[in-house]
Amino acid sequence: MNNAKSTHCQCKSNEKSADQAQSNTGCMQTSSFHTEMSTELPLVKDAITSRVLVENQLLSITEFTMDEGQALSEHTSTCAAVVTVVSGNILFTMKGEEKNLVPGDVVYMRPHELHALTAVEATRFVLTQVKVDENKNRE
Repeated sequence: MNNAKSTHCQCKSNEKSADQAQSNTGCMQTSSFHTEMSTELPLVKDAITSRVLVENQLLSITEFTMDEGQALSEHTSTCAAVVTVVSGNILFTMKGEEKNLVPGDVVYMRPHELHALTAVEATRFVLTQVKVDENKNRE
């Protein structure tokens, strides 16, 4: 089993210059479709792969594939995050509790929630991260 040290849960900084602040709405005005995901990011034997689908000042959406037995060790994120399983089976650990997740299952994690995952079989999932104001209540 490959225990990859994860860097996928890092939110981009929301700090911006005055020029960027004036054009902040521009990054939210570009809409896009993402179809045929399984052909664009194929499953790779003994590997974890990813590709960014959407990234702007507010959120990031990344598609992942994990071959059977691949794992992401415990880590946290500064973002609120949603994991949606598209295919396969993931053993997801959060708050000391393990759950087998299958296609259609969704996990919500508040910022700084410790979590880990292992692919029980070849798996595809989508990670959506939303930048939050860290100065507000973390509940």
